[in-house]
Amino acid sequence: MGIGVKRNDLLDGLQGIVGIIGPRPTLAALSYIFLETEDNKLFLTATDLELTMRVVIPCETKRKGSLLVPGRRFFSIIRELPLGSEINIVKEKTEKTKVTVGNIVFTLPGLKVEEFPGLPKVKKGAVLKMKQGVLKRMLKKTKFSVAPDETRAYLRGLLFRLKKDSLVLVGTDTRRLAYIKKPYSSPTETDLILPLKLIDELEKCLAEEGEVEVTISPNQIIFKTASLLIISQLIEGRFPSYEVAFPSEELKGVRVGREKLIAAVRRISLLTTERHSSIRFDLIPQEIVVSINTPEAGEAREPIPVEYSGEKIAISFNPVYVLDVLKNLEAENVIVGISDPLKPALIRPDTEEEYKYILMPVKTE
Repeated sequence: MGIGVKRNDLLDGLQGIVGIIGPRPTLAALSYIFLETEDNKLFLTATDLELTMRVVIPCETKRKGSLLVPGRRFFSIIRELPLGSEINIVKEKTEKTKVTVGNIVFTLPGLKVEEFPGLPKVKKGAVLKMKQGVLKRMLKKTKFSVAPDETRAYLRGLLFRLKKDSLVLVGTDTRRLAYIKKPYSSPTETDLILPLKLIDELEKCLAEEGEVEVTISPNQIIFKTASLLIISQLIEGRFPSYEVAFPSEELKGVRVGREKLIAAVRRISLLTTERHSSIRFDLIPQEIVVSINTPEAGEAREPIPVEYSGEKIAISFNPVYVLDVLKNLEAENVIVGISDPLKPALIRPDTEEEYKYILMPVKTE
């Protein structure tokens, strides 16, 4: 195999798949990336057996073929090569790979291509098409609520619910829940749980424009664009009934500037400690006051003007959970809804978007 490829194209392709390679894979071949060339196209494939990704980039094919390169090391080398350079990659008879740019030469160990698992068998199933940008933003606004270390597998993923007229995504770690719903005409109705690793890679790789083809089959989901193929297993189990988390009563809601609230929460949370990790929100007429008072680190308060004339109410939250949602929303203003210091609060954008973020308060002494 011999090819010429632009450094920037190769780096973009590698960035899309190198995250799949784990620090200690169960098989040696799983730490490698499979390169295959055909008709001036270079196919890059990585897998951990549960998630497989293949990206396609342009190249100059000098000799067709395939090879395996140590994934993370190869990525690190390409990243450090000169910007805008042309890279020559050649497979030697010893399975080694020679990477050359001008007078810079790297020779990397390889494996026989037969040792690489390759693409899993694609099963037949329902095929749908979605706008990449819409799905990308839906993932961004919900994935941070997924519980990566939860012992219950169904909470380590994102609910992907298809209805005849809508697509719903839900993530929760039982302390907070993010929900988003978009109109969508689906030929099938089903509930799937997408693994967090798939979600991360999808959000990273999906573009703002164009469509993605989604194929749903038993225990498998496939996302395909002109330059990307992702095949993933699904998480087994039943996602909990998320509707019970929605507040059943009307909340005292205030409209507040999202960036102002982010800045205040960041400043006040500078005084959090391991023992005192929450900050307080006091809703009073014309103001919401963000504050903290800790014996170890000191105290701080910052009022934010709001339009509010109801009763005074105080509630405490983990500031990380508040920032998670505020950083991932796009609206200029958000609505913060509170009913009781011990009941879940609601944060949503001040737009027509059907989005809800339910957040459990922190009990304080």
